[in-house]
Amino acid sequence: MRCDHVEKSNGISKKSNEPDVPGQGDLQAFEQWVANIFFYRKGDTTIMVVAGYNYDRLAEKMGWLGIDPKSIHHILITHQDTDHVGAVEADSPGLFRNAKLYIGEIENRYLIGEARRKVIYHLYKLLQVTIYNEKQLLHDGEVFDIDGVRIECFLVSGHTWGHMVYLIDDKYLF
Repeated sequence: MRCDHVEKSNGISKKSNEPDVPGQGDLQAFEQWVANIFFYRKGDTTIMVVAGYNYDRLAEKMGWLGIDPKSIHHILITHQDTDHVGAVEADSPGLFRNAKLYIGEIENRYLIGEARRKVIYHLYKLLQVTIYNEKQLLHDGEVFDIDGVRIECFLVSGHTWGHMVYLIDDKYLF
């Protein structure tokens, strides 16, 4: 296995490679970082973990990693803050319009307007985020598979009531 990622230093991103990890078999998986987004690749499948910020250089930076935005068909959403879903919001350039979103059922209540997050001692409500992508709603403890990638969901309420983290292939926790 080889892990590739982008390190950010002084606003400049560079690619670095870590050596093979002994004892990991022939799993061809890696994570990469760009714009508050992680990518998990196994075989021909690339899963995006959080949809990061909506900004104009996202496709370019993904290209630096050898990832075509059109190849992203699955996005795991931890919570609906704009720095985690910006690239799939309705007003984004639409790089991931065809990607399926995986989001916790509780967190989805914010997306559909059933609940509103209150911040600053409950005096201010965050704006509702609008997303048109297809969604699969998830529950605490649920285990599912995407093209041979095992994903286990854990509800970790706190930052938001529906904040979800994901254990991928029993090795990587996002």
